[in-house]
Amino acid sequence: MQDILPVALRASNATKVIDLLDELSDFFKKICSTAIERSELDTIQSRLVLTLCKMEQEFLPTFFTIMVHLLIHLVDEVKLGGPVHYRWMYPIERYLAFLKSHVSNKAQPEGSIAEGYLLWETISFCSRYLESVETIFNIPKRNEDGVPNINNYLYYSGGRVVGMKENVRLDENSLKQAHRYVLLHSDEMKPVLDAFIQQNDKRIKSEEVKKISG
Repeated sequence: MQDILPVALRASNATKVIDLLDELSDFFKKICSTAIERSELDTIQSRLVLTLCKMEQEFLPTFFTIMVHLLIHLVDEVKLGGPVHYRWMYPIERYLAFLKSHVSNKAQPEGSIAEGYLLWETISFCSRYLESVETIFNIPKRNEDGVPNINNYLYYSGGRVVGMKENVRLDENSLKQAHRYVLLHSDEMKPVLDAFIQQNDKRIKSEEVKKISG
């Protein structure tokens, strides 16, 4: 309602309706912001009243239910309770949906939720000690390559490519540049570079030493 709706309505030709919905989206965006100036709340409320009056000219009367009328009182609620994000119901609703998912016996929902939650908590506790079994605590990452021993690889980077594969053949110059970049910017090659600089420090200029080491 705050950001996605105005973008979705850009393709419509009803400019008056789009302007009204943009004003309504701007109202929700200001109301839901993390910091609100108390002096601006009256202005926000007066603009909302004008927006609703304009909407009555464009929308059918059946659109204006009690929920639309309650928008006017949101500003008063912000004045009394402060910013909205401290009083969101979304986390509670998500948790209630999680509890309702445990209901297997609709005749006894409370007992079914308690039994299902106790079972979930027990399984979660026991799964911490099951090393050979894949659980939510030791599940591999999404892009995990499954390399058995990282020490076998000098230049190891976890993950795998995502998307369609494409073969690219580098020319000789690009291949040399990539090879030189890996050698000069690898932590494994730093001891070799330091030893080379110490042996040839007298013959190499200070500017070249900085380029090699940095």
